[in-house]
Amino acid sequence: MENLVQVFMQVDKIQKAENKGRIVLSADNDIGIFVENKAKAINSGTIETSGTGLKNVKGVVIGKGSELTNESTGKIIIDSSNGAGVFLKGGNS
Repeated sequence: MENLVQVFMQVDKIQKAENKGRIVLSADNDIGIFVENKAKAINSGTIETSGTGLKNVKGVVIGKGSELTNESTGKIIIDSSNGAGVFLKGGNS
C-alpha cells in the first residue's frame, strides 16, 4: 500500500476548519490538513510527524483559492524526505 494517502482534516467550499490540538502524521504520504475551493484553515495547535524514514508527508496542503493562518502558537514540524510543512497547490498563505 505504498500509495495510500491519509488526510486527517479536509476542508472544501468556503468552509473553515481549525486545529487547536495535535495532529500526528506517522505514515508515508500523510497529510495533516487539506484545504481547497476557497476554504480556510487555522492552525493554533501542532501538526507533526512521528517515526523515522517517512516520505512525502505534508503538514498542510493549500489548494486553489484557499488559505492557511498559522497562529503564533501554531507549529508545523515535518521530518520527511520529499515532505513539506506547507505545500502550496495554487493557494495563498
